[in-house]
Amino acid sequence: MLYLHYEEFQILNPQTNAIQDLVRFVFSISASEKKIYGAKNFATLKDCNIYTKQIPANDRTYDPVSNVWVVPKANFKALTTIYLAMKYIYDDSFIIKHNSLQDWIEGRATAKKHEVPKAEDFFYTYGQPVAGTTLSKDSIAAKLQVLLIEAFDGTESIDLTKASAIDLVKLYRKAALKLHPDRNNGDGSKMSELNMYWQLYRS
Repeated sequence: MLYLHYEEFQILNPQTNAIQDLVRFVFSISASEKKIYGAKNFATLKDCNIYTKQIPANDRTYDPVSNVWVVPKANFKALTTIYLAMKYIYDDSFIIKHNSLQDWIEGRATAKKHEVPKAEDFFYTYGQPVAGTTLSKDSIAAKLQVLLIEAFDGTESIDLTKASAIDLVKLYRKAALKLHPDRNNGDGSKMSELNMYWQLYRS
């Protein structure tokens, strides 16, 4: 079972002069021992990373040496909801907040120092960061509806506000099968995105 260790911090977005709330986090197989894992040595993390990588590339960083992710706080909350729903993390007690994640990481005998990302490295695109917007229930529903319509190439009439719970499950399963990369030349990235928003919509 995975543990998720994290730390909240802030950084100034040089493009907007606004303070951005960020979270750096890392996975471990222990609440206290410094046994940090990356996708290369723990298969479950490959599934976790599918959802983490749904965050736009300009709004996340990853250090392959320390296995530390940095994402906007709003996205981190969405990710933990998914990790819990998918049972990658057992419950909230497996999500551990630290005052200094770096201090915890450096407790390992083979620890590698993780540098705090600089503002100019984290915000490398122009304009307001996409992930700065909180994922509201309405925005999640709107995105899910678009993904379902796209999955059926516009051939299905879909309105999440009117569909019953049973009909929604049927639509989701049908769309997931259509997009599955092992069937009908499906689109794996679209399927991952659909799964992510489906879990968020139902949470």
